[in-house]
This record gives sequence, C-alpha cells and structure tokens, in this order.
Amino acid sequence: METAPVSRRQFLATGSALIASTYVPAWAEIWQPGPEDDAKRAEMAEAALARATALGASYADVRVNRYRRESIATRERQVQNVSRSTSGGLGLRVLVNGAWGFAATNRLEPAAAREAADQVRDAAYQSRTPDFWASCDGLGGRATYRLWGTSADGKGEPGQTNAVSHGCPPARFRQITVLNTAAV
Repeated sequence: METAPVSRRQFLATGSALIASTYVPAWAEIWQPGPEDDAKRAEMAEAALARATALGASYADVRVNRYRRESIATRERQVQNVSRSTSGGLGLRVLVNGAWGFAATNRLEPAAAREAADQVRDAAYQSRTPDFWASCDGLGGRATYRLWGTSADGKGEPGQTNAVSHGCPPARFRQITVLNTAAV
C-alpha cells in the first residue's frame, strides 16, 4: 500500500501541533483555579453576605466571577502577538426594606466585598420598587425616545463584541431620594 507524500508544510504543521499538544496541559493547569482559589472566593462571598446581613438585608446573593482571556493578533497571515490574562470580580444583590440594591467590585479581597455591601446600603435611589415606579408621573412620547448603546456587552469567554442597546424616553419621578446625603 502506497502512502501519499507529505509536503514540508504539512509535516511542520502536524509536527508543531503534536508538540504543542504535549505542552498545553502543563500550561492549562497554571490557569485553572485550585483549592486556594475556591477558599478565596468563599471568603469573599461570606464577607459580602455577612456585611449585607449586618446592614439589614432580608435577602442577599453574591456572584464571584473569574474570566480568562486569550488573544492572538495576526497580520498578513503571521502571528504578531499572543496574550493571556485573567481577571475577576464580585457582584452583590440585596433586598433591604423592600428596595433592591446592586454593587460590584473588581478587587478580589474580602475588604472590597464588604465595601460593595456598604455601597448597596447607600443606593442611588431609596424606595421600594413599586413605590419608585408609582412615582413616575411623566413619560415622553415616541418623538422623545432615544436609543443608547455600546459596541460590546462585556460578556463571554473569549470576550464578545455584540452590540448592546437600551432605549427610553425622558421620564419624571416625584419624591424619590436620589442620593443618601447623610452618607456623603
């Protein structure tokens, strides 16, 4: 049985892939979370939840996220740069006296988690959600509607570039505390 000849290009491509595959597991393990990462995430989550509870939250949940990014830049069919990075953050949602509050931080430490809970205490508006919407006594029409957006949604691994948009007409709210001046 005859085998087809292998070109130099095919040999190098196949050989390079085979060699790279033997080294990828060692590289990948560096980027995988270990038990110490799990303990750190649990400590951050506990710090945020404990502070939220101490501030009077009747409900609280927290998300601790870790993002890995890989980027390969090419030009004229040549690899120019390869980069890898990780980042993370914490998101906190609480319910205090019938009002929802949200806060986030990209600092991965318990002190930052507690600070996020403190920010929720001083929400941008202070009202129960039904009261907030009931206080809306003016809403613009079709002619005043404006679409706002961004070119990236900031989600996904690797990062996505989906267009994201939200639109609304001007709205008027009465008797809403926009800033807790006692905390300033």
